[in-house]
Amino acid sequence: TDALVAVGICTSVAGGEAEVAAQVAAVREISATVPILLGGSAANPDVAEWVGADGYGVDARHLVDLIGA
Repeated sequence: TDALVAVGICTSVAGGEAEVAAQVAAVREISATVPILLGGSAANPDVAEWVGADGYGVDARHLVDLIGA
């Protein structure tokens, strides 16, 4: 995990927030410091906050920009 820069999770089905939150929790068990970024058609900043992600990107380019910030 030392070389891990970030983890991106894509969600495309509304109503799957509990499953995404479980994925975020699983990543946190492996690394408490790696940024977790959320994207996909069912994602938005509120969903990202609810599931415990560190950020939300509207598209892949935005997520890459967030990682570089």
